[in-house]
Amino acid sequence: MPLTALEFARMLDCTLTHPTATLEEVYALVAAAKKYHIHTVLGPRCFNELIAQEVQGTNTLPCSGCSATLGHDPTEVKVFHAKLAVSQGMREIDMVMNLCYLKSGMYEDVVRDVRSVKEAVGQDVPLKCIIEAPLLDDGEIATASKLAVEGGVDFVKTASGLRGATTVHHVEVIRQAIGSAARIKAASGIRDAETVEAMVEAGVDRFGISLAHALNIIRELEGDPKIR
Repeated sequence: MPLTALEFARMLDCTLTHPTATLEEVYALVAAAKKYHIHTVLGPRCFNELIAQEVQGTNTLPCSGCSATLGHDPTEVKVFHAKLAVSQGMREIDMVMNLCYLKSGMYEDVVRDVRSVKEAVGQDVPLKCIIEAPLLDDGEIATASKLAVEGGVDFVKTASGLRGATTVHHVEVIRQAIGSAARIKAASGIRDAETVEAMVEAGVDRFGISLAHALNIIRELEGDPKIR
């Protein structure tokens, strides 16, 4: 069954993370979230407190990443950033798996890293762990997903958006690996309603999409021409 624009919006983490994002763009992100009832917004971390204040009293939640997008910061740094984000009012946290550990076969360290961040944010704050599926083969995707679940994540997230596009196949591999043990967030390279619907069918529960592309998909689902 095709998604409605509202159904999609309630599955959406709408992002504004490019390095020169302005305060004006942050306000535009928040305005769009309020208009379309987008589930969460994630902007530059220097504006976390502002974003939390701006969405207060709405059905949009503020979300933040923690630590660098490469994923190989020391666990203690990730924990500090995660705690800081929660103290600033962030209601969901995204982290990046330590792929250095994963590729080295240091699986206990992968789990420890993830579990430490989950313990830092607490059970009431959903944690999403990015595994960068475009950089992994199917076996590594399955292993990474299982390790993330072992670490206590609420979502296995496919990618950061910086290192290749997510495919429906990536989603299928993750879902087969973890079953219903955690939810799946798909991000990176998702540009149209057809892809969104195929990924929902494959098991995606949440999407991470930048504001401009998200608005295009919303307009498409509403039956309007895409934004140019």
